[in-house]
Amino acid sequence: PHYLEVEVAERLAMFTTIPDAMIRFGKTGSDACAAAVRLARAVTGRDYVLSVGFHGSSVEFVAATPPAWGIPDGYKTYTIPVEHRLERIRAWLEMRGPVVAAVIIEEPIEPSPMPFYADLAALCHGAGALLILDEVVTGFRWPSGSVAHRHEIEPDLVCYGKALANGHALSALVGCREYMQWFCRQDP
Repeated sequence: PHYLEVEVAERLAMFTTIPDAMIRFGKTGSDACAAAVRLARAVTGRDYVLSVGFHGSSVEFVAATPPAWGIPDGYKTYTIPVEHRLERIRAWLEMRGPVVAAVIIEEPIEPSPMPFYADLAALCHGAGALLILDEVVTGFRWPSGSVAHRHEIEPDLVCYGKALANGHALSALVGCREYMQWFCRQDP
């Protein structure tokens, strides 16, 4: 890797609220979000993902955006769009908790009330699902630096982009070492 990649990775690791963080770079926010979902599925062994907001143009997320023309039905089955309301997410996790790999969420334009993300993290962890923050748009643009900092939470995975490289094509997936090492696993 180039020395700038190492420097950016070290700075991201210090910036994030995730302890023992590792970083994996991508080109776009869509890349980071798609990688986060694949990683959550690998780590949990589960298939379903609850999607709150827009997470780019990968097949997984287009499938959750009707009418999703040209996307095979299987993708539409496993990525479920959910409203940005805690009671809706709770209902899905209670109904299908044992099969939900992750909740991926993007902060809306109007910031969420303070206990929202702490409650969401508790719901996800109680159901055995990972919490993925899509900070492609919000990362580095809040006075506190990020949604995770603002709400004082520790998500499982965070996706960054846009402001990360001042508009250039660069994204990052940040997660704890335990999860991120799945990208390096070998077949038995």
